[in-house]
Amino acid sequence: MVLALRLQEVLVVSMVAVLLAAGLDFSVEEQEEQEEQGEQEEVAGAGTPGCPGLCQCEVQGLLHRLDCSDLGLSEIPANLSGFTSYLRLAGNDLTDLPEGAFSGLYNLRVL
Repeated sequence: MVLALRLQEVLVVSMVAVLLAAGLDFSVEEQEEQEEQGEQEEVAGAGTPGCPGLCQCEVQGLLHRLDCSDLGLSEIPANLSGFTSYLRLAGNDLTDLPEGAFSGLYNLRVL
């Protein structure tokens, strides 16, 4: 049973990667429309995988929305999930972005 669930997760991730490589996009409008239609959001707690430090996080299907605003951050949070689609960093002490600061965030659509 566990192996079947893991295999299903791998297939879903692979399908998303193929769709993204093909240039298809999961738009913010589609996500908001799904929310309005009553899709449930899972709220991830701060410090859980994909949700760094004091950031507020929501998981919508496979995609993560992170609000790390007004936390006094001086650098981009570490260990962001590759499924992060929305990242809010307003009101922090970020003065420069190092090269590759967002590498690996292939699903990031809103910054």
